[in-house]
Amino acid sequence: MYIIQLRWCRIAVALLSAAFLAGCGTPMAPAPHSGLEWELQTTLGTFLGVWGTSDSDVFAVGNTILHNDGSGWRPMPVPAARLYLEGIWGSSSSDVFAVGPAGTIVHYDGSAWIPMNSGTVADLFHIWGDSGRDIFAAGDGGTLLHYDGATWRPSTLHTNQGFTAVWGSSGDDVFVAGRDVYHYGPK
Repeated sequence: MYIIQLRWCRIAVALLSAAFLAGCGTPMAPAPHSGLEWELQTTLGTFLGVWGTSDSDVFAVGNTILHNDGSGWRPMPVPAARLYLEGIWGSSSSDVFAVGPAGTIVHYDGSAWIPMNSGTVADLFHIWGDSGRDIFAAGDGGTLLHYDGATWRPSTLHTNQGFTAVWGSSGDDVFVAGRDVYHYGPK
């Protein structure tokens, strides 16, 4: 046991010494990536989701909805007075979906955000689609919804765990995650 403790102490001292010598006592900063930098864009809210088609067409959702058209971030009129959106996805800049608490789903058609009937009161956290006619929304209590271009319907998953993320490579190859990860697709 004494030998193992001594080895760990030596490793810790070696790592701390290397960090101190490399940074002269200061933490080492990551190397820059091709001269790129992070820049503060907006402080107009608290955001949980972002999606866009380009750097001149970006949406951010949270306690408000913002859109950046390349000339700056601007608030968008929202369909509900009490809105807190958690996830956003779109197939184009005129076909964008956002999800939130109590089954909230809103759709942007290029001119306005319109509430949709989700058929659930579960909180929704994430949304992803393969096209505007093949979209999945994930949330509390095992809620997984599918949109076929006309109606949101529950997907059959026999669990009550909450889902916080959904992603796929196509509408026939979808993953949903929470405490566990489920896969929809070929075996």
